[in-house]
Amino acid sequence: MADTDDVGTTVEAAETKLVVEVVSPSNAGTDRLLKPQLYAAAKIGWYLRVEQPLESVELHLQRLDGDHYTSADVANPGQLLASEEPFPFELEVASLVRRGRRL
Repeated sequence: MADTDDVGTTVEAAETKLVVEVVSPSNAGTDRLLKPQLYAAAKIGWYLRVEQPLESVELHLQRLDGDHYTSADVANPGQLLASEEPFPFELEVASLVRRGRRL
């Protein structure tokens, strides 16, 4: 599995540190079940799932453990998702919700 960036460079999926999936109401099953299996098979080490219940956002950070992902952290509204892996980052959940609208 390979991806191409904006300038046409091919990047192997296994070189990808983190993949982010925004769960779509019309594709929720695929986004939650199938895609993580494909990412795990491609050996992508970290997976961040963005859930959008009602007028909110939840962040689910997961780490590859063998051939599947396990929960590393969850951040709900009013919380901060911070991690040193796969690289240092902080995401404030509230910053992903603007003026009553989600992502």
